[in-house]
Amino acid sequence: MQVYLGHVIVIRREGFEHHGTCPLGGASLSGHRDRARRRKTLRSSHREYGYEDLKEEWNKYLDETRTHQEILGSVFEAAGLDIGTESPGRSVVRQKGEALVAAVRAARNGDDPKIAELVAAESVVEAESKNHQNWELLGRMVEHLDGELREALSEAYDEVADQEAHHLFHTMGWARELWLDYLGVPAALPPPEEEKQVATQIGAGRAEKQRDEYV
Repeated sequence: MQVYLGHVIVIRREGFEHHGTCPLGGASLSGHRDRARRRKTLRSSHREYGYEDLKEEWNKYLDETRTHQEILGSVFEAAGLDIGTESPGRSVVRQKGEALVAAVRAARNGDDPKIAELVAAESVVEAESKNHQNWELLGRMVEHLDGELREALSEAYDEVADQEAHHLFHTMGWARELWLDYLGVPAALPPPEEEKQVATQIGAGRAEKQRDEYV
């Protein structure tokens, strides 16, 4: 899990570097086509807001993920485990994470910055899905432990779980709306998951059903 958190950091950093090479709004959020002038004005403001909001959101996630690494390290210490120990599972996780990072870098080197942003968003969704599952499994383990380890893991889970859910569901919303926008479909940017501060699966489902209200 520590390895996967590390790759999430790299994937996000790659995405930020991509954003940094592009003019405001120019990299990502094209608007709806063949609309009236008023709609074009609204589209322009959505594009500008969406770009900056996504950049700010991912920067926040980056800082939080680094903190999550430190928190997980404290759980390893409480369990008497060496955080640097290699294992077969860790090797596989590293390969999967490196593949996501390589995909983001390859897309950045292409000719279409919009595709690069989509690849970055999808890669973050994949990594966050695994992170979210990992922390949910750790949360399930708390009730089966005792003593110092139980306390350490319980505190870690309580501190991290909501943030991990936020990362996953919000990034899924961004990826969905960025794809719709790229395909020329009216998109809700920022996504309703962002506006509603979604942090649960139920909340994410409700937000997606209400997305038309945010287009």
